[in-house]
Amino acid sequence: MASTVLQKEFEELRNSFGAHTNLYADGSKTVSVVSCAMATGRVTWLHCLNITMSVFTAEVYAIILALNYILQNCTSSSVIYTDSLSSLQAICSIYSTKNLVVRRARSLANTN
Repeated sequence: MASTVLQKEFEELRNSFGAHTNLYADGSKTVSVVSCAMATGRVTWLHCLNITMSVFTAEVYAIILALNYILQNCTSSSVIYTDSLSSLQAICSIYSTKNLVVRRARSLANTN
């Protein structure tokens, strides 16, 4: 039942954004693979990353894929959905970071 409630709340959230382009970003790590993906209704971009990368890096890289899609397609109004709160907090933080992937995401997010 909790799953149904979450799905309904997510659908209501999506509907609240109206005609925005929806992008979904996710990263994953298993024993043998680190990967990430970005998907819209029409396009899916997948990337395999170096096995030494963390799941955090994969999550941030997935957001970078979504940001690149937005910039390359001149998408004026869009929403990126991710389940990685830590990635969003790192990208939006006012503090500097040495993490190059986070720095790249910040740079893309601030591109006009």
